[in-house]
Amino acid sequence: MPESKPATSGSASTRRKVPSQSFIFQSRPDKFDLRTELRPQVVDRWPAARYRTVMRPGDIVYFWLAGPEDIRGIYGWGTIRKFPYRSQGRDTYDVDVHVEQVLAKPLFAVSLRRMPALSDLLILRAPQATNFLLSHEEALQIAAEIGKAGEQPPQTPIPKLGSASSAVSAQAQRRNGVFISYSHADVDWLRRLQVHLIPLERERGFQFWDDSRIRPGDEWRRQIREAIATAKVAVLLVSADFLASPFIMGNELPALLAAASDEGAIVLAVIVSPCRYVETETISRFQAANPPSRPLTLMNAHEREEVFYHVSVAVEAALSRIHKAHD
Repeated sequence: MPESKPATSGSASTRRKVPSQSFIFQSRPDKFDLRTELRPQVVDRWPAARYRTVMRPGDIVYFWLAGPEDIRGIYGWGTIRKFPYRSQGRDTYDVDVHVEQVLAKPLFAVSLRRMPALSDLLILRAPQATNFLLSHEEALQIAAEIGKAGEQPPQTPIPKLGSASSAVSAQAQRRNGVFISYSHADVDWLRRLQVHLIPLERERGFQFWDDSRIRPGDEWRRQIREAIATAKVAVLLVSADFLASPFIMGNELPALLAAASDEGAIVLAVIVSPCRYVETETISRFQAANPPSRPLTLMNAHEREEVFYHVSVAVEAALSRIHKAHD
């Protein structure tokens, strides 16, 4: 939830450099209601999850309120004041945003959806996140709409080579591996999946990664981040232990879902045991390799082997498309 504090004389509004990229930051009414709590010339602290590594002081942020269609949309804009920093006492990151303008009349999602340049906004297609990166064309159009309404729009210059948009595009192109996310309580299922994937690694040269590859002394958090950053396919071994894991749900899964939404990564869920998979909206929107009503624990040995075989076929098909595209 964003937290506010008064702006000081050294705020980004008085000394910012020309921005090179624009974001949408989303809040829920029950956490930070932009209709009543967004105030100009105040510095709000926002969670920085996706794209925090490319956020820079002076970048533009549009403030978006989630909820039903009659309130959903952009309520103002601001500028990032300083680089994202680690949250106090938590393994998360925050970023300070100076509120430059609170719109007298919000730009509602229902109107944005009618505009060809904005109808495909990621927040309209896949709204389950806090941070969204805009393309240069999207940022220009939003700024233009604010100007048409008679309010002060932000500056949105042409991004330089190597900007966040270019970095995200390059990132998508270099995704060519498989990341397996699982709870250590389900390590036996991981080992069986590995058996089915080994021929693809040996004969096709495909790269697979799970945390059993971490050696003593390795920087394990860094290795996990790097493995996720190069994964074209994410295989999730979903169980009650998986859904209860703070690290999986707070670190691995958000990064994998962002890769699926923004960069075309493929998510394959394997339902290991009875759990709240269907009720977990972030992952239940992806088709599972086996029906939630038929978890692996309910199957006989032959049926379980069939599930893992079909996963290996799906992985091979996804990675083969990448290799053909590069040839």
